[in-house]
Amino acid sequence: MRELTEAEIHSLIESYVRRVLYEDEVERVMNEEPPLSQYIRAEILRNYEKIIAEFKQNLADCEHDAIGASMDRLLQKNGLTLDPQSYSYRKLYRELLKARIGIFEVLKKREVGDYQDEQPSSAPFSPTLLSPADSEPSELFSTVMQKYIAEQERGGKWTEKSKLEVSKSLELIMNLLGDIPVNSITRAMMNDCKENLLKLPTNMGKMPQYRGKTVQEILQMDIEKPMSVSNVNKQLDRASSLFNWARINGFMDRNPAERIQVSVKTREDEDRNAFSKGDLDKLFSSPSYLECTHRQSYQFWIPILGLFTGARLDELCQLHLDDIRDEEGVWLLDINDKDEKKLKNKSSRRVIPLHPFLAHELKLPQYAEKLRAQGHDRLFPVSAPGVNVSKSAE
Repeated sequence: MRELTEAEIHSLIESYVRRVLYEDEVERVMNEEPPLSQYIRAEILRNYEKIIAEFKQNLADCEHDAIGASMDRLLQKNGLTLDPQSYSYRKLYRELLKARIGIFEVLKKREVGDYQDEQPSSAPFSPTLLSPADSEPSELFSTVMQKYIAEQERGGKWTEKSKLEVSKSLELIMNLLGDIPVNSITRAMMNDCKENLLKLPTNMGKMPQYRGKTVQEILQMDIEKPMSVSNVNKQLDRASSLFNWARINGFMDRNPAERIQVSVKTREDEDRNAFSKGDLDKLFSSPSYLECTHRQSYQFWIPILGLFTGARLDELCQLHLDDIRDEEGVWLLDINDKDEKKLKNKSSRRVIPLHPFLAHELKLPQYAEKLRAQGHDRLFPVSAPGVNVSKSAE
């Protein structure tokens, strides 16, 4: 095991970057999917930003195992063996981590059609390197799926219900694709998978006529009620999340399910539009607000808290009095999953500074203290009386 020169390390990384970006551009050239909705594109961009932030944190923390699988594949592909404690290994590892940050920065720009900073390479990546024989076999779908589920469990990111639902979705995708190496899954295969999902019946596991049959056998049957488009998209979303995790952890070079969705045409009356200023004027200028005649406290507070915090309805409904606190003169609203409270996911935990209007004009902290003095521990106890804001904090 010899040490690599700086030039060799640079050459390995440059070749890796050219290959990954070339493959991505080939997929975009050959893409025949309809344009993405703004919501799906925004989710893809958020995902890229999350990956970039994680990799930057890995660099800052000098971690040498965050993308270990990618490092192993890079070494195997080039017939190299390095001591993990050697300078060459650590230097190549950090350069690979930097390269992946750069790759995702480029992918993020490509997603919105921004190519102005990309310069033609003086030594373009050779398409011959894309042949299947040139790539190392990767882990099987079932193995990657098990590792993915185990990591989500360890991180406390899923409830038991979420684990069960996601596991069923991924097993269905695996049954359609086969338990094959994940890096051999192509976009064409995922498009076929999408078409087959649209043919499968809804509630397949609950219908007696489908029990004990493989998905291939079911696809040959006459299906009276096929799976809904929204359910198909949910299965594809979960597959994409798995493949994205596999890409980050070095099991795949790309996510073959990214941007693959069944386009949905909604009626205008089904679109969820933001409240207009006129809508808000009607709501907060209603007699109930002007005369403070709400029968229950939550009827007054929740619309206002939603307006000023952007919190979800269920997050507000389960607030405890201890979730409103003063830190160094700043009133805060703590959205957490302590005790019996539930959140959509781990990242939903957050602390929101209370707007001065809530803290000083409406006197939410004083109202919370009044409830505490009455023996309550929740901000919206079922037995709490209606609220007269002008008197509630006196």
